[in-house]
Amino acid sequence: MTEIKTNEITFAVYNNEDITENLDLMIRNILVECFPHNTDHYSHTRVWHSQPSWIVAGIAPDGTIASHCAIVERTISAGNPPLHINVAGIQGFSVSRKWRKKNVSDRMMEIAVSEAKHRGLDTGLLFCLPVLEKLYGRMGWHAIDNPVFVRNEQGSLLPLPEKNIAMIIPLNKNTFPDGGVDIMGQDW
Repeated sequence: MTEIKTNEITFAVYNNEDITENLDLMIRNILVECFPHNTDHYSHTRVWHSQPSWIVAGIAPDGTIASHCAIVERTISAGNPPLHINVAGIQGFSVSRKWRKKNVSDRMMEIAVSEAKHRGLDTGLLFCLPVLEKLYGRMGWHAIDNPVFVRNEQGSLLPLPEKNIAMIIPLNKNTFPDGGVDIMGQDW
């Protein structure tokens, strides 16, 4: 586990296998707070469709979780002809209401991006609703126009739901190929 202390929040990077039951519960609680329309899901699991490899958690002075970001490491296919790209997929990016507008989201994303670079990943990839595009854009992410495809539980190729925007940030590769993107599994 790596820790980075800021003025009020201590950010910690945990490998997925190092997450304790108590930390898992606190993460589920912040996900329920930040995604109330998915309470039934997040009250049982902190994972959306894909198991994360590691997380960044912002720990408040009282020991509670102020913020959370899970990262799914995956090799995807993108471009024409297709190239394999190792991505850091951002999952469950959340900041507790109490800690919003205090630069927590920016700092957490900086740490996640830095750690992903350190782990040798090529590109960051996230999916968001249009209302969040400006927030992530401010953090250096940009939307891609490439058609993005996910796979359902049976492995069938489906387009990314229209409500989602795919955004990338360069990590260890400065360019992202033009052409279709197959994330080689379910979304995260």
